[in-house]
Amino acid sequence: SGLKGLYPTDTNGKTMYVDVSQVEELHCMAVEGTTLEVGAATTIETLGTIMALDKRGCHARFTPVISKLQALSIDENLSRIAQQVYNIAGVHVRNRATLGGNMALAKLKPEHFPSDLAGQFLALGASIKLVNITSGAKSSKGLAEWLQAAWDPSELIEALSIPLPTEKIYLNQRAVLRSQNCHAYLS
Repeated sequence: SGLKGLYPTDTNGKTMYVDVSQVEELHCMAVEGTTLEVGAATTIETLGTIMALDKRGCHARFTPVISKLQALSIDENLSRIAQQVYNIAGVHVRNRATLGGNMALAKLKPEHFPSDLAGQFLALGASIKLVNITSGAKSSKGLAEWLQAAWDPSELIEALSIPLPTEKIYLNQRAVLRSQNCHAYLS
């Protein structure tokens, strides 16, 4: 029997899935100015660890990224983003779920998957970097534009570019039934 998608009625006509978890380019992480670029295969837990500026809790290759984030002196805002990230599901889910997968589900299944991350990234003015799997052409779109556009199965999410809040006031809240394993009513 073939693999099925996340939702039981979701076969999408596919009988084969490709594991991209070992594609190094999808695990990039860099800071340019006040923008964090995060590869699509980065787990949600890794994003939280980076935003929490936790050098002990992450892979050594992310230490320079954390150092650059610390140099921005926006620790309080990053801590608030980390707090929001840590409220998503449980650690077992965050260790497997990726940013690219989260954005794809937010696009394909908005009625079933109200992504907490997509709402937060939209508020920050994030953009999404795409690669056309047929031609290899790369492009970038604002996250809001990409979420509203028709699905293009030839596009692969490569990374997200997240502008970091540098002002003193950055507030994020979520209204939920429970603190974990529960979709937000409002983010």
